[in-house]
Amino acid sequence: GAAIAAADGLQDARGGGGLGGGVWVVVIVGAALAALLIWALVRRRRRTAEPSAPAQVPLEELERNAASALVRTDDALTASRQELGFAKAEFGDAAAAEFEQAVADARASLDRAFGLKQKLDDEVPDSADQQRAWYAEIVQLCEAADAALDEKADAFDRLRDLSQNTPEALGRVQQQHAAAAAQVDEAAARLTELRGTYAEGALATIHDNPDQALARLRFAGEQLAVAQRAVQSGDGPAAAVAIRAAEQAVEQATRLEAAVESVGADLAAAERSAAALLAELDGDLAAAAATSDPEGRLAPIIAATRQQVGAARTALEGSARDPRTALGLLEKANSEIDSALGSIRDAQQRADRARTVLAQTLLQAKAQVSAAEDFISSRRGAVGATARTRLAEAGATLVQATQLEQTDPERALTLAQRAGALASQATQHAQQDVGAFSGGGNGGGGGDFGGMLGGIILGSLLNGGGGGGFGGGFGGSRGRSSGGFGGGRRSSGFGGGRSSGGSRSRRGGGRF
Repeated sequence: GAAIAAADGLQDARGGGGLGGGVWVVVIVGAALAALLIWALVRRRRRTAEPSAPAQVPLEELERNAASALVRTDDALTASRQELGFAKAEFGDAAAAEFEQAVADARASLDRAFGLKQKLDDEVPDSADQQRAWYAEIVQLCEAADAALDEKADAFDRLRDLSQNTPEALGRVQQQHAAAAAQVDEAAARLTELRGTYAEGALATIHDNPDQALARLRFAGEQLAVAQRAVQSGDGPAAAVAIRAAEQAVEQATRLEAAVESVGADLAAAERSAAALLAELDGDLAAAAATSDPEGRLAPIIAATRQQVGAARTALEGSARDPRTALGLLEKANSEIDSALGSIRDAQQRADRARTVLAQTLLQAKAQVSAAEDFISSRRGAVGATARTRLAEAGATLVQATQLEQTDPERALTLAQRAGALASQATQHAQQDVGAFSGGGNGGGGGDFGGMLGGIILGSLLNGGGGGGFGGGFGGSRGRSSGGFGGGRRSSGFGGGRSSGGSRSRRGGGRF
């Protein structure tokens, strides 16, 4: 700045005349040189004082930062996507189109970040430099996802300010609440029926769904009562906050109830697939036994396959069946014996066989991914980055498998099997996280606990406080608030208030 100003002065001096102008030239040039010298010294000192590179940060800290960014951004995106649906229902698709694009951009950045986390977690060793670079990129991608949401946040706030229909919205959510409450007993009865047929391990992802649905509905009922009082008193922003919290809770309760029936249908389909695979493996065993094997390479494969087939039959018997475990054993046995018999089959035969098995494997993988997604989505308040990463990778792998179903069935089969395995890992990690979150309790809890487990963080807007919250997507108030979606310094906003520095709140809620 000083050097540029001095240069401008020099140009002005040249425009003058006489001895006085010459003197000013000397003075100004001297000032410019002095300014440049001072600037260079200051910059050198700053460079010396600043940390030289992120490489000095311990890897463990980089890993924690990346995991925290993934969880925070995933929660923000989930809440923003839900709030986008709410806005579309109120204002129409056309009005929400630009916001929908912002959510899509954020999703793309987050998907890339999850892909890097999966690479860091896989069995392939990575150098320290690779780990540092990938952890840094994960944080950058999460920041890009945040930016995509924040870019449209102000416009969304303005759209939200137009909301004048809280009485109608209240009535709609009250109807949805009543419908969901009517389904709880049916879900509980269905779960009891499934427990009479299947092992507890097969029902792990839905073992407490009716209790969790009741917890969400209790919370929703509390918020609807708050909204009713706010509507009666003419406090539209407070009513909108409570209505949105209730709507989220009802949505989760509905998903928890529906998952019970969905898992029951998936287990029945797994039983049918296992029965078909058993018949196919019986034929494989007969073919393998009839195949000339002078070197004895098939004998151990045949023995191992028979053992796995026996274990699978046991898992499919009695009143504590576990079709998914049985199907996993059979798929493993089928893969091993297929590999052993591969030398006697031509490429077309292998492709045809892969297509036959692929259809069953894809169904199973889709069911596992769906079950994991339902479990994590309705308990996201307790689920960490590892489970989310496995789920994201499972979904991406399943998409790849589906795309290759016709052109490369053998590769698609491998990918479908991997997608199922990743979904299973995601569920296991999520169950561990939920268990740690609930402290080993039975998972029912009160309405508030159910809301926290579901990741519904409602801000202090309703009681005028300045603290934390309860409901993804609302952020928190930084003190005095006149109501609105997200609090902050607006009279009504939708997605979190602004701090004194002007940046949007980062409480893990939606940006909209």
